[in-house]
Amino acid sequence: MLTLLIKAKFGERLDPEMLFHERLAELIRELCRSLEGGHWSSGSAFNRQDLWQIAKGVFDNSVQNGWWSMSMAQRTQYLQDAAAPWVLSLDEIENIVDDIDMLLFRSRQITDVAGSAGEIGGREV
Repeated sequence: MLTLLIKAKFGERLDPEMLFHERLAELIRELCRSLEGGHWSSGSAFNRQDLWQIAKGVFDNSVQNGWWSMSMAQRTQYLQDAAAPWVLSLDEIENIVDDIDMLLFRSRQITDVAGSAGEIGGREV
């Protein structure tokens, strides 16, 4: 936990280790609830670039985090945990999911091009 707190204080913004740490999200929510008037809600906590960074973090770790086998409800909760203590709007969640899908599409395009480049006349080189 000390490492996480040090990273929180000195680390870079939207660090995936911090962003996708479920227990840290729970701790932040508990602390916010315990503060009088400490209510956090949806709003302008994240700009479009922040949402893109969240999407990229999810995509980069999608095999480890199980993203591709999650239901939409599980994906929504996963993203809400990343945003804690703020609450993402439905539009923000849709933007993140669309960005993740686009990253997958681009990766598939690159794989297809790389596979085609290794063939000449239907034969592998």
